[in-house]
Amino acid sequence: MKRYSVAAVQRELRKTQTAIACATSCTPVLATMRKMYGERWTAAYIALWIVNVQDFFNVSGKMNDAQVEETAYMILDDFWALNVADIHLVFSRAKKGYYGQLYGRIDGSLIYDWFRSYFEERCDACENRTIRQSENARSDNPVTDDRATEFIQKLIQNKRIDHEAR
Repeated sequence: MKRYSVAAVQRELRKTQTAIACATSCTPVLATMRKMYGERWTAAYIALWIVNVQDFFNVSGKMNDAQVEETAYMILDDFWALNVADIHLVFSRAKKGYYGQLYGRIDGSLIYDWFRSYFEERCDACENRTIRQSENARSDNPVTDDRATEFIQKLIQNKRIDHEAR
C-alpha cells in the first residue's frame, strides 16, 4: 500500500484531471479497500487525505481528530464507489480553489460537500460517456474522440479563415 500513500498518489496522478480519467484509472475503490483491509483502516486512509489538505491550507480553524475520523467515515459510507484517483482529484481541486474559498476554517461539512459535488459530477460524466458509447455502437458512422477532435479543429480553422477574410 506504500504505492497509495498520499504523497505517492499525488505524484502519480497529478495529471489526472477529470472524473472520467479517475473512473478509468484502475486505482483501488473504497469499497474494495474496506473489504480487503477493513473499515477502520480505510477510514484512516481517508483521514490521511483530510489531514493533508488541512496542512496545505494552514487555516486557524482546523478539525480535531474526532472530527477528522467522523468525516472519513461519512465519506466511506456515502461515497464507497469512488476510488483513490477520485479522492486525489477532490482534494487537489479543493487546494486549487475549485470548490470556493475557505475563509479561515475547514470542517467536515465543507469536505463532505466537496465529495457530494464531485460525486454528482462523476455520475453525470460516466452516464454521458455510457450514452455516447451506446449511440456510437449503434451508429453506422460512430463519432470517436479522434473524429470529434478532428471536427472541432476543422471548425476552428474555418472560423480563423472566415475571420482573416474579413
